[in-house]
Amino acid sequence: MSLRRCRLCGAHREATEFRAGRARCRDCERLSRQRKTSAQPPPDLRSISAPGAAWHQCDGGDIQAAHQNVHRRGFWTGGARVIAWIETLCVYPDGPLQGRPVELIPWQREAIFQLFMLRADGLRQYRRALWGVAKKNAKTTIGAWLALYFLAGDDEPTPVIPCAAANDDQADLVFNAAKMTAELSPQLALITERWEREILVPSRPGARLLRVAAGGGNLDGKNISVAIFDELHEWTTAKSTTTFTVLNRGMIARRQPLAFMITTAGWDQETIAYQLYDYGRKVNAGEIDDPTFFFLWYEALETAGDYRSHAAFDAANPSAGVTVSYERFLEDSRPPMKEHEARRYHLNQWTEVEAAWLPPGAWEACAHDDVVIEPGPGRRLVAAIDAATKHDSTALVVALLEGARVRVRARLWERPADPMTGQPREDWRLPIDELGHHLRSLHFGTATEGDWCEAGACRCCGEPFPPLGFESVGYDPAFISWEAGRWAEDGLPMVEIPQTAQRMVPASQALYERIAQGLLEHDGDPALARHIRNAVATESSAGGWRLAKGKARKPMDAAIATAMCLYLLSQPVEDVEPHIY
Repeated sequence: MSLRRCRLCGAHREATEFRAGRARCRDCERLSRQRKTSAQPPPDLRSISAPGAAWHQCDGGDIQAAHQNVHRRGFWTGGARVIAWIETLCVYPDGPLQGRPVELIPWQREAIFQLFMLRADGLRQYRRALWGVAKKNAKTTIGAWLALYFLAGDDEPTPVIPCAAANDDQADLVFNAAKMTAELSPQLALITERWEREILVPSRPGARLLRVAAGGGNLDGKNISVAIFDELHEWTTAKSTTTFTVLNRGMIARRQPLAFMITTAGWDQETIAYQLYDYGRKVNAGEIDDPTFFFLWYEALETAGDYRSHAAFDAANPSAGVTVSYERFLEDSRPPMKEHEARRYHLNQWTEVEAAWLPPGAWEACAHDDVVIEPGPGRRLVAAIDAATKHDSTALVVALLEGARVRVRARLWERPADPMTGQPREDWRLPIDELGHHLRSLHFGTATEGDWCEAGACRCCGEPFPPLGFESVGYDPAFISWEAGRWAEDGLPMVEIPQTAQRMVPASQALYERIAQGLLEHDGDPALARHIRNAVATESSAGGWRLAKGKARKPMDAAIATAMCLYLLSQPVEDVEPHIY
């Protein structure tokens, strides 16, 4: 059987599928006739040397608003070739259309036109691309189709395309979508070999599409042409950060590499995904000049009003009416789904929490400009310490109860980041002497003679303090019992608060009620706010819920210490007895 390769879609077909003297197959010619001819390029851009290059110009109505002007002006692109290849050779890998030829959604077509924008030298414009759309808008599927194009349809020699994700399950999704497409497509089934973890094209030596889970193997030394990163917001661990770096470093030797990243919004603003999201917004706004970065992000505007409105849904779901529907969104966004989850998954908005345990805006509403904590008649003063000697943070929270209102202030010691790697330092240890100096300065004051103060100021922070005279200082005996014993010998009223459900369930719920009812005041300390956001509510085996760390294991010691203060304040004065050593 005599096979020829179509110049436009790259598919190998029988010679009878080509008209005499034509380099494009009959399917590509038919699809080209069906589509509206673009306007002619300006005289100074009449020609460009690149296979499949075509001038693209349209009204921009099918692309995200930030890119409409680009499409209206027009540009050279290899996108027509890619679209024809996908719609001719690829099929839907699952769902009710499984096995049927692909018909790209308008936004996908326009996005591909721009993704494959060409420079004057005929090479692709973009080296990095981040696409963000809400759930169920066919992100993973289009990633699989593009991966197959780069494997079997592109002109890059010996293409190596890893389909990477943060975990095995997600890596299976994008790789299996590509594998199933290749198996169900009559043409791709002939030219590819599908294995458990890779897809090969025997007629193209070295061509490989790989399944990669972040941290799942040694990727150094691979000459990567294109890397597909699926659900980038889930790349939160040190291993995934390393994998991301290795994959990008593996493309240095290529003429026109591409890191193609697709994701839904996340919540952790210290991750790769958010950093690139913020970078992309600045690129689109003209604050950063980076012509190699293509940022396409569909999200509901913050000013869209009701988050369940039709306008908010349409802004984040360009596949509305095809793969997702507004009616289904209304059903899914009802309880038990919480607002922050609906905003992330369905409106593609970044949130500040993994799992909100407070009503939106409740903590911010408790901020006051002047939170003064000093003793006085009818006032109760307590403190609590949630400490760790290493690999974590330590918080000292002071709370004052006056009437029904509680005022809190916090001081934190957190493990610093290594300036070379950006990762938390492994050799850090809690400066326990600083904690002791600060605690005694608050309790006894800094005007009193003592080794905790110098020249009338705290040795730890350099600030002067009046004597607060805490009624009790709570601490978790699991970590600092030895130091707590020394402080008790100095006269501090140390009280053990083991982190049992019996204590921490009512403590957590008391903190929630104070904040939700606006009966707690804080000074707007961003570090304390971050710890409050990092905490999540988890069900207790003894009943009820308590605050704990989320999946990302972000520090939230100040939230626990604040809850411990509420526990101390909930006890009658005569029941809070110092632990005697």
